[in-house]
Amino acid sequence: MYYEKPKDTIYRRNSDDRWCCELTLGIDGLTGKKITKSLYGKTRSDVKAKRDDFLQDWNPKSYDKNGCTLKAEMEKWLYKIKINKVKSSSFDRLEQTFKYQVSPALDYVGITKISDFDVYAAQAVLDYVKNQGYKYSTQKKTKDFLSDFFKFAVANNMAKLNPVWLITLKADKTIINEDEEEKEKIIVFNNDEIERFKKACTAKYKNGVNRFHQGIFFIFMLNTGIRLGEALATKYSDIDFETGVYYINKTVTAVKERDENGKSTGKKKRYIQTPKTNNSIRKMKLNPEVLNIIKELKAAEPEGYDGLIIHGPNGAIFGERSLDKRFYSILKYAGIKQCGVHTLRHTFASMAYMHSKGQIELVSKLLGHSDPAFTARIYVSIFDSYKDAVMNNFII
Repeated sequence: MYYEKPKDTIYRRNSDDRWCCELTLGIDGLTGKKITKSLYGKTRSDVKAKRDDFLQDWNPKSYDKNGCTLKAEMEKWLYKIKINKVKSSSFDRLEQTFKYQVSPALDYVGITKISDFDVYAAQAVLDYVKNQGYKYSTQKKTKDFLSDFFKFAVANNMAKLNPVWLITLKADKTIINEDEEEKEKIIVFNNDEIERFKKACTAKYKNGVNRFHQGIFFIFMLNTGIRLGEALATKYSDIDFETGVYYINKTVTAVKERDENGKSTGKKKRYIQTPKTNNSIRKMKLNPEVLNIIKELKAAEPEGYDGLIIHGPNGAIFGERSLDKRFYSILKYAGIKQCGVHTLRHTFASMAYMHSKGQIELVSKLLGHSDPAFTARIYVSIFDSYKDAVMNNFII
């Protein structure tokens, strides 16, 4: 809300002969409409007296004719403004941040007005989120949410400054330990498991029919290290069959369906979008064996079909859970302990690191990471094992 020096207009209404004083108090930053207050009386003197009484008590920092609170303004900004400026998947995350971190934190801190939200309140909100046990990434999302809202508030004269600009988040020992736990969760197939997995992907029944529909596509994923969303978004047209170049430039995202007010309907929909970062857009040369896998899959499609490789009826986007089920079935058949599809990406990273003799920059580019240092942090245990093996066999 933008409040200004009140302006009044006093007139007699033709409809009921009453006198009215209409006060213009400011502008609603979201709708652009005037913020007004109407006072009525039997005479001009009556409404003048009511006007003077109102203005004497009126405080632009606390007055809001609709009784809107800081949370209400945030919610309005989220569903009226922000929803139109970000991708659907990004908005889903923003909504989660508001619902599970920002809103409870504001209740705990007890701040209800924009004018009362200063740097101390901002720090209190972030401290609350941290003390609830949320990871650093969640704390940062909370800070970013608050900062974006107050940028809007400042631009629309709802706030004088953005108090979040003065806050700095620090990674502490707890956060470092959480990173270590994430690293421990990485699973990589060993050479024996790789061979058993590939054999299971190509397994057939006695009548020659493939045991697992499009099972060989998982061998393609193993040899490219692509993410699950990238795999589901891959089309035959993304591969140049003459040069063997594979262009990775999109991903499948599942987002919430929303009504006309931007609120979730409880259902989800899938669609193809560009990746979150430019580094995820990349290309790689496929070896002949992997290229033949795609050719074999394409040969089973109707003539001229150039759409999604893994798809539902009529070329529809295939669901992640459905692909997971296929993957789990193959693992069971191969006698491999159940793990996630992302294991294929981890295994690719491990093998690429070894075959490139430790070129982290190359592995990072193949994986579509934004920074080689990030790749090194994620796969530090794997890379260290490779270094240890090199040193064990290194004699001068």
